[in-house]
Amino acid sequence: MDLEALRALILVGEAGSLHGAAKRMGWSRSTLTRRLEALAADLGGPLLVTARDGATLTAAGRLTAERGVDLLRQAADLRGHVAGQLSDAPRVLTVRIPPGLPPLGVSAGVRHLRERFPDVHLRVHVGAEAGAEPDLVLRWGRPDAGPWIAFQLFPMTVGLKASAAYLARQGTPRSLADLEGHALMAWPPGLAGPSALPLRDGGQHEVRAVATVTDPHLLHTFVAQGLCLALVPDSPFEQLQPGEVRVLPNRVGARSGLWVMVPESTARVPWIRALFDELRASVEALNHLHPEDSP
Repeated sequence: MDLEALRALILVGEAGSLHGAAKRMGWSRSTLTRRLEALAADLGGPLLVTARDGATLTAAGRLTAERGVDLLRQAADLRGHVAGQLSDAPRVLTVRIPPGLPPLGVSAGVRHLRERFPDVHLRVHVGAEAGAEPDLVLRWGRPDAGPWIAFQLFPMTVGLKASAAYLARQGTPRSLADLEGHALMAWPPGLAGPSALPLRDGGQHEVRAVATVTDPHLLHTFVAQGLCLALVPDSPFEQLQPGEVRVLPNRVGARSGLWVMVPESTARVPWIRALFDELRASVEALNHLHPEDSP
């Protein structure tokens, strides 16, 4: 059984929508749908019903979700206990990262881990790529409460940007209403809903995006080429790329960040906990994080 798909089904039941569950899992909508369909086929029947206003679990889906909570907890405990017993086994750390991370930042992180933990073999999976259940996860946005320990790797903001050439050609929006008719592309983790821009006052504004792009670097390239107006995250190292212009900066935008998560059961393994603590201490030294930034 696909335990990650089981976790996703539980989140669909909690969120009442595929979009909310996909966002919390760090998956695309298509990946979520594919994994849930495979889970339903494995169990022998439909697990949910979708509608325009959301998704609900079937009776079989509710039973699966209810039993699944205990199954996931037992699986996590088993992994932790077995890993702790295999102290003489090779130290392998399976890491899942989202697409679009700054390559230089990833390289710096890998270099630091290799220097501090040279005997650890890294297995890095990008996005929802199939593979072993991860020991350490990087995800966009603060994680929901759950059986893991986490901290913010770095803060960031999300906002609308366009190239000067695009704005000269299409006009600069001065209000939310002016966004109508613009070629808008969006980074899915930054959206406030399936088709809604986040507003600075905490609200949201419905829009019709021509595309959603999970890789921020590709989206910044589209902006630089003058293809669109885009909802994109700021780089933690450079807030504006060359040629980019902020659009409606006082109306549209939200705070976000990249977070590091480790399951509590995995954190019981001494060397993994030591690695997590070392990474957190290094980040705090670099970013001067405050205690309230982390759960």
